[in-house]
Amino acid sequence: MNWGKGILIFYLIFVGFMGWMIYKSVTQDPELVTNNYYQEELNYQSKIDKMKNTRDDGQQVTVNNTADGVQLVFPDSALSGTVKFFRPSDGSKDFQLALQSVNGKQLIPFNQFITGKYQIQLDWKSNNREYYQEGPLYIP
Repeated sequence: MNWGKGILIFYLIFVGFMGWMIYKSVTQDPELVTNNYYQEELNYQSKIDKMKNTRDDGQQVTVNNTADGVQLVFPDSALSGTVKFFRPSDGSKDFQLALQSVNGKQLIPFNQFITGKYQIQLDWKSNNREYYQEGPLYIP
């Protein structure tokens, strides 16, 4: 084998690799975390204030995986708000529910989820104070 054939083989492998990279980059879905991230960025200070209220008032919600589903345990029974289950790997699997506390607890059955990692985002109001909490959740 001489230099000419070696250079030609290297060149063909390089061009094939670059073609494959272009194909992969064109077929990749550029899904954003949220469609209105500019507006959410502007409202982020209110979320910081709610997280501070949660920490200062000791109003953390306990999230447990039980045999029947995901159980939320609230520090107060009189509250209103929402819980969002955000799936980082697939935005079409995200869903949001209204908080419905029964004796300070709410159960979300496992049939509303698919197996994998979620980010739980709780936003609620209790005693005229607003609170926010988020954290990871793994559904077995």
